[in-house]
Amino acid sequence: DIFQRGAFLVRVHAAHAGPSWLRSEVAPPRIVRLPTATLQECLAKNALWKHVDVTTGKTTSAHPPRWAVSATESRGDWPGVRQLKAVVQAPALRCDGTILVRPGYDSASGLLFEPNLDYLSIPEHPTKEAAAGAAAELLNVFRDFPFASPVHRTRVVAAVVGAFARFAYEGSTPMVVVEATTAGTGKNLLLDCISEIQVGRRMA
Repeated sequence: DIFQRGAFLVRVHAAHAGPSWLRSEVAPPRIVRLPTATLQECLAKNALWKHVDVTTGKTTSAHPPRWAVSATESRGDWPGVRQLKAVVQAPALRCDGTILVRPGYDSASGLLFEPNLDYLSIPEHPTKEAAAGAAAELLNVFRDFPFASPVHRTRVVAAVVGAFARFAYEGSTPMVVVEATTAGTGKNLLLDCISEIQVGRRMA
């Protein structure tokens, strides 16, 4: 459960719910830097460390020395330790056009897929007609929102699909701005609908 990300060793904190009396969203998984103490524990568990008394020659079991822990932590590159790009909770598009649907670590993309819902199966070779039908189904969710023009409706689809395609390309992700001429027209609800479709929870 240890990965490398950038120049650091990291691990993933699993999604968790708050206390039963608190009505809150389930917190998503988080990537956190591996604590030094945990690295020391891993080194102790995976290798046999010995201390040799130079006077008597007696050998005893020992903890990993601090210099070994520090050197391992500071290395910046760890052959054999998997590279982690991100954690996703919904199927994601890979840069080769295939779709990540199997839970767990995906070596092709560097993504860790930890689904928070039971997602429908995705056809391996979807047709153009199927894509058009899916777009129509997405738009149906937003049919009652008072968009100023039809083009705004298609931008909602782009906002939904944007998260799905985020790891299929390098570079920045287009920002989505939701605005209205008056209060109470449903801006927050619109964002919640987009987020519910993308990751199964309301917008943060």
